[in-house]
Amino acid sequence: MLSIQTNGNANYLALIFKRRLGVSNVTHTVQLSDDCLIGCLAPPIPQPGNVPNTPATTEVSRTGTNTETIVVRENSPLGSAPQRVHALRISSTLTTAS
Repeated sequence: MLSIQTNGNANYLALIFKRRLGVSNVTHTVQLSDDCLIGCLAPPIPQPGNVPNTPATTEVSRTGTNTETIVVRENSPLGSAPQRVHALRISSTLTTAS
């Protein structure tokens, strides 16, 4: 879900999503693109304990116990940068039973 986060006198576009804790084979990556050809400007969201702030994004909050809600916002205030496409990429590695 996209929302607007306010910090001081500026508004920022933020992506809010949920993720199950303890699922090690699923990766969530916030993607931003200026040209509609989705390109990663942020690394995968790590497991608890690491905060993935980058030149393009900042993790604002992470709440929850079994399922966490994560808020990642763009670092450029609304109206100060070109419009961008925001996406959440969810990928998984297949595990097989031995």
